[in-house]
Amino acid sequence: MNLDLIKDNAVIICPHEAKIQILREISLTKPTLHVKFLTKESLFNNANYSFSIEAIKEVHDKYGYSYEMSNEILKNGFEVLNYNDKLNNICEILEYLKNKNLLEYNDSFAEIFKNKNIYILGYSKFDEELITSLNKIGVINYEYLEFNNQNFNHSIYMFDSIEEEIESCFMDIAEKITSGVSLNNIYFYNLPSEYNNIVKKYMFYLGIPCELFEKEKLYNTAIYKKYVSLLQNMKPIDAFNELTNENYSDTEYKALCSAIVELNDLTVSKDVYLDLLNHVAKSKTIEIEKFTSSIKKCNYNC
Repeated sequence: MNLDLIKDNAVIICPHEAKIQILREISLTKPTLHVKFLTKESLFNNANYSFSIEAIKEVHDKYGYSYEMSNEILKNGFEVLNYNDKLNNICEILEYLKNKNLLEYNDSFAEIFKNKNIYILGYSKFDEELITSLNKIGVINYEYLEFNNQNFNHSIYMFDSIEEEIESCFMDIAEKITSGVSLNNIYFYNLPSEYNNIVKKYMFYLGIPCELFEKEKLYNTAIYKKYVSLLQNMKPIDAFNELTNENYSDTEYKALCSAIVELNDLTVSKDVYLDLLNHVAKSKTIEIEKFTSSIKKCNYNC
């Protein structure tokens, strides 16, 4: 992209993949350019509130929602307006948690943007979450950037079902592999989540690895299942120490340790502890062994 469009002392809001590409270009052509990067997710989380497992438990205990539903209410409560009874109830929940200091706000976050040139790259101009988050911290002046896209002529195909589309896609991938194309040069672009199960099926059936599935939920791992079984007769710290003699990866140990630490400040019964731990474990992902060659994913416009 044309780095001359970026002024010094800049903040660029972009996906992580775009950040890597820009940093590479800066190091080669403009090494003195001062730039800070943020993803949309980081912007959104810091411009709004954050919450802990204690807030989830409080919603569960006071309002009777499941832990999963309590988490969804808190995750999606940022933009609730008082215009009907259902949303009024969510506003009541948020106000209650705020009064109990269970919602955390990053009051200094807006300082990052003071006297900075702000740019957005790789996100739509119609992304309401992004625009609203900027407005919340008083940012109203920003520019959109674009990569220097090359023009290509693409063939367009239509299918009667997702299954038929994915099958055709993997047949084409298989032909490319046979002709010598590296898997590392094949990308799924903006793959919708509803395609994942079918992609996974063909990936395993044809033995073609994909970067999309190089992560796994902590809840589904052997280390977590072993830890839960040990908890039946041990305290959390003793159960974890018992696992240190087992042959698990550092990534698995760290993920489990992180889940345990989240519950450290809670004084609850063993049954409640296990319910909360299961909820946390279902939300944590860990990296599994990566293939040296696999289909990649691309989620931004560059």
